[in-house]
Amino acid sequence: MPFVGPKADSVVKLGSLLTDGHQEFVVFDVETTAMKPENGYIVDIAALRVRDGQVVDRFESLVNPGRSIVGHQVHGISDTDVAAAPTAADILPKFADWVGETPLVAHNVAFDLPFVLRHLPSEAKWEPKAVFDTLELAYQLFPDAGSWKLPDLIRFVFGRDHASAHRAMPDAEATAELFIEMSAGLAQRLDEIRADIADEVRRARESYDRAEQGDRLEDIRRRHGIGSALMDVLTKATSRELVLSENVRIDGRDTKTIRPISVEVGLLPRTHGSGLFTRGQTQALSIATLGPSSDVQRLDTISPETEKRYLHHYNMPPYSTGETKPMRGPGRREIGHGALAERALLPVLPSIEEFPYTIRVVSEVVSSNGSTSMASTCGSTLALMDAGVPIKAPVGGVAMGLITDAASGRYAVLTDITGKEDGYGDMDFKVTGTAEGVTALQMDIKVAGITPEIMRDALEQARVGRLFILDKMTAVISASRSELSPYAPRIHTMKIPVDKIRDVIGAGGKVIRQITAETGTQINVEDDGTIQIAATSGEAAQKAIRWIEGLTRDVEVGKEYLGKVTRIMNFGAFVEILPGKEGLVHISQLADYRVPRVEDVVSIGDELMVVVTEIDRMGRINLSRRAAMERHMARSGAGSEERS
Repeated sequence: MPFVGPKADSVVKLGSLLTDGHQEFVVFDVETTAMKPENGYIVDIAALRVRDGQVVDRFESLVNPGRSIVGHQVHGISDTDVAAAPTAADILPKFADWVGETPLVAHNVAFDLPFVLRHLPSEAKWEPKAVFDTLELAYQLFPDAGSWKLPDLIRFVFGRDHASAHRAMPDAEATAELFIEMSAGLAQRLDEIRADIADEVRRARESYDRAEQGDRLEDIRRRHGIGSALMDVLTKATSRELVLSENVRIDGRDTKTIRPISVEVGLLPRTHGSGLFTRGQTQALSIATLGPSSDVQRLDTISPETEKRYLHHYNMPPYSTGETKPMRGPGRREIGHGALAERALLPVLPSIEEFPYTIRVVSEVVSSNGSTSMASTCGSTLALMDAGVPIKAPVGGVAMGLITDAASGRYAVLTDITGKEDGYGDMDFKVTGTAEGVTALQMDIKVAGITPEIMRDALEQARVGRLFILDKMTAVISASRSELSPYAPRIHTMKIPVDKIRDVIGAGGKVIRQITAETGTQINVEDDGTIQIAATSGEAAQKAIRWIEGLTRDVEVGKEYLGKVTRIMNFGAFVEILPGKEGLVHISQLADYRVPRVEDVVSIGDELMVVVTEIDRMGRINLSRRAAMERHMARSGAGSEERS
């Protein structure tokens, strides 16, 4: 791993050292034959010991790399210059002993220090106690410099040129001068910035607006002339301390207060169900859609679960955080948050027997300032209830945060964290559940561990917060609607003999495709003979039911049927009495008188009342219109006698 130089928080660490009275540092520089220590060697090293802002000692030596110096070298050192110089194995242990445990300083220390550590003999066993980089310090303390190369910084800070660049001692002297300037009054400067930040956070107790607070914090940064990264480090540390010492959060709330909540349902009338849940500046719009069981998601994994009946999809488009980025496919965040909200609601969903629908909920994060997965859980509950899904109980969710101070042992659990608190805090603990208990948990922590006391406090605060949120939700919709949306499919269930399934499906699915095409329904046939018919129109559903009943009903001898003439032959007419089942009405059975020609009595498409007279050994059905007419006459005669 390459050495990574210190970042913005090193400014705060330097300020802490200065506050504690540490005033001694070693500023060093090296010149090398290459850019990387793996294939380069030190040819010049120099260091200055700085104490109380003054140079009190020096260390300087050319270094013999043990091989020829080739190529163009900016430092101008040649083989002749280093011929009598000690090697790195000789001089670097002396340098390490000279430094001891004094903090090291260099300009772009990520370049210089790896050369020292790589070429230092292993038996020396030395590592610097602390490291500071004037390059990073300049980024944060002189953000308007424009260029942070050592000669440019000397010109920006002191108004003069750095003439002898790229030699170890002149560069070390320039770096030491720059470091002394940066260190002077640094601790007091940081304290003043912290005080201004604390006043701004306290101000949020009276009135909070995230955009206005952001603008005022930016004004503080510009007024004190520091970099954005350092400002973020100081804001984080100050906000954490205010929570622990004054019970005030960055948005002015105390540790247990939940942001303002608003709840709406049915705002999208064309959907099967919709819910809008808003908490502070976090807003989630959830849409529920119902479908037949054939719409389940098929899973091709090593899991024993092969399909999903309830699907929850979470989307967080860039505009929800004020960004303009390309809309891409779901990432780790979308998949993880969707899975959490899905798991949170699974325990309260009705069984397939109680509610024979496939359910899909899509949560769109319209605006984000933390806890979007919990907002989508609440919004999904609202959408399901608005859709008429008979859930066992409403589900709410809240994200808990944590601020700790390892030195003092203090901690504070935060209810309903914002995006800033998620980044500044030590824990993101999501808890979902009903009024009776928890349905799902997810925890991310940035500390080594969580104590039982912290866990108890977090769960108790989550319970109180969850009940508060559920009260807000049930005040708008207390139970699932008794009726489905008029745009949602109605599912009708019927049972047929297993041996009749082939009649409903037909060869290659021909029959069932015809039924769905002509009725506008969706039909799902189970292996046990259960048939689900989904339709938005009751008339279409009944048409499909009658069709299926006709396909699966057995023809009975002696029973009357209303049929339709499908074919005419010289010897009679074929009449379809049930879907896919037709029989022959012989010309002698067409009427109670002699019929010369079949066409004289019936035409294709005519509807006839017929009686089944026989089903022969080959399954052929013989019909009689004459018998049906005689039955009708007999019933008419009986009715006349009763009236007389």
